[in-house]
Amino acid sequence: MIVAVNKIMAPEAHRQHIIEHFEREAPRMKQFKGFLGMEIWAGEDNTLQVISRWESKEAIEEYTRNPIFQEQHSNVSRERMNRPETAYYTVKVLQ
Repeated sequence: MIVAVNKIMAPEAHRQHIIEHFEREAPRMKQFKGFLGMEIWAGEDNTLQVISRWESKEAIEEYTRNPIFQEQHSNVSRERMNRPETAYYTVKVLQ
């Protein structure tokens, strides 16, 4: 399994809007082969971490090449998110 972690510095004034955007878009993700799920972690320091789980790196790449990816990421203005950072992890679930 591959996990993508998008760390977003979300100003307090826009935080709820960003969360609602991801909540609206999450059901559309189910159409992508290899998508396993998504979570939003809200930190006390105005950070949001959007965690998406995938079967493989190829599944993530297929999603990011899809026009839906561009549409989803253009709907949240860059003023509301200060340059999100993405990190990828290979995950082995033990329990």
